[in-house]
Amino acid sequence: MYSNLALARGALLDETCALEAAPQRRYDAYGFGKLKQEEVVREYGRSHGLRHVILRPGTVYGPGKKDLTGRIGIDFLGVFVHVGGTNELPLTYVDNCADAVVLAGLVPGIDGEVFNVVDDERMTSAQFLRAYRTKAGKLRTLRMPYAVAQRLCRFWERYSEQSLGQLPPAYNPLRCAAEWKGNRYTNAKLRERLGWCPRVPLDQAMDRYLAQFSAGA
Repeated sequence: MYSNLALARGALLDETCALEAAPQRRYDAYGFGKLKQEEVVREYGRSHGLRHVILRPGTVYGPGKKDLTGRIGIDFLGVFVHVGGTNELPLTYVDNCADAVVLAGLVPGIDGEVFNVVDDERMTSAQFLRAYRTKAGKLRTLRMPYAVAQRLCRFWERYSEQSLGQLPPAYNPLRCAAEWKGNRYTNAKLRERLGWCPRVPLDQAMDRYLAQFSAGA
């Protein structure tokens, strides 16, 4: 659960980037849980000499997962609000991600290391959404520029604070930056230290993912 607030749009996000200092403010239970799991593993490893490796997959996709990732946008009152459009998605196909997990358990000399898992080839959120709509059927969408999303998220957070929680701060500047700011991602460490290479290229991965929307799938 990285913090990219200090990074410029388009800047590279790698394993050296800072984690969220106050993860509860992002109001993301899944991300909060992942961060705390890492803390537990590290502490247990130090206390009991447990060898461990930490993997941080990006957006895992593949057959069986039909919902669009929140990094593309959100469903709101029957409309899919597409935020940004040029932001790069940190995609990793499920089979490629699984290969990284196996290697992390087999390669020696990487105890305590952290590896981001993203595939070589990337898509923007607009490209992914366009491909999705060709197979998944009609989808009412509304495009929202990132700058507009920033302002709305700041307003949402302030209103939540002033209303004493009447409106949960589900959308806030931390989440907005994390999901839609448009940073770039790298798998250089994973390739160099583990010898990992995604065996399913992007075109095949997308074909397999989109095939689930065919009739009878």
